[in-house]
Amino acid sequence: MLYQDIDQAVDRFTSAVHTAIKGSIPQQTPQHCSIYDFPSGIKHSVAEKNRARRQCQKYRTPDLLKKYNMLTKLLKTQISLHRERNRAHQSFKSNQASKLTVEVEQEITKHYLKHPPKTEAATIEECSSDEIRSLIKKLKNGKAPGKDRITSQAIKMFPRAALDCLAEIFNARLQYQHFPKAWKEARVIVFLKAGKPLRDTANYCPTRLLSGLSKLFKKVILAHLSDFATSENLLAKEQFGFQKEHSTNHQLFRVVDIISHGFNINKPTGVVFLDVAKAFN
Repeated sequence: MLYQDIDQAVDRFTSAVHTAIKGSIPQQTPQHCSIYDFPSGIKHSVAEKNRARRQCQKYRTPDLLKKYNMLTKLLKTQISLHRERNRAHQSFKSNQASKLTVEVEQEITKHYLKHPPKTEAATIEECSSDEIRSLIKKLKNGKAPGKDRITSQAIKMFPRAALDCLAEIFNARLQYQHFPKAWKEARVIVFLKAGKPLRDTANYCPTRLLSGLSKLFKKVILAHLSDFATSENLLAKEQFGFQKEHSTNHQLFRVVDIISHGFNINKPTGVVFLDVAKAFN
C-alpha cells in the first residue's frame, strides 16, 4: 500500500498542476500563423530560399545546393530571432505566469501528502525545497514535454507550496527506493536517420520524451548518490565516467602513462576496447 500511496500522490500533484495551467491560460481561438504574419525581411528571405530551391532542383549543381543550404540556415536564424522578440505569442506571458503561480498554490493546498515515517536504514540525505528550486532553474526552456504534458516553463512557475510538496514526494521515494509508475512512461518519437532509406526499420532512431518531473527527480537522485558514493569511497579510482572534474582527456593521459611505463620496463601492455552498437536504443 505504501508504493500505491506514493503513486497516488504523484497523480494528485500532476492533476493539480494541469488544473492550474488550464485556469491560468485564457481560452482563445488559435490563430493560424502564415508567411503573411512575418516582417518584410523574412518574407524576402523566404522568396529567395524558394527561388534557390527551384534552381537547385532543376540544375542540381554543387554551387546552387550550397546557396540553398546557406539561405535555409539564414531563414531559420531570422525566424528564431523574430520569435524571441515576439514573446507575446508564447503561452506563459508575464501576467499569466503570476496567475499560474497562484493557481498551482491553490490546487496544491487542497491535497495533503502524509510523509512516511523515517527509518534508521535511510542513509541518503533528504532533499529540500531550496535544492529543488536550484535544480529547476537549470531546466532548459523549449524542450518537448513528456506524457504528463508539463513543460519546463510551467515547472519554473511552481510556488513554495508546490516545491514543499515535491520535496516530500522526492524524499519518500529516496527513503523507500521507489520510482513512480507515471514517471516511467514516455512518449516515443521515431526519427529517420539522415540519408537512409525509408523502408529499413534499422534506419530509424527512437527518441523518448520523459516527464519533466521525472527528470528533476533523477537530478536529485544523481546529486545525492554522487555525494554518498564520494563520501564512502565507493567508486574505483579507474572510473572517470559520470564524475565531476573527470574527463576523457584525463583517462587518455592515464592510458598513455600506463603504456609508456610498460615501454620503460620492457613489458607489453594489453588493451581491450569495446565498441557497443546502439547502446542507447
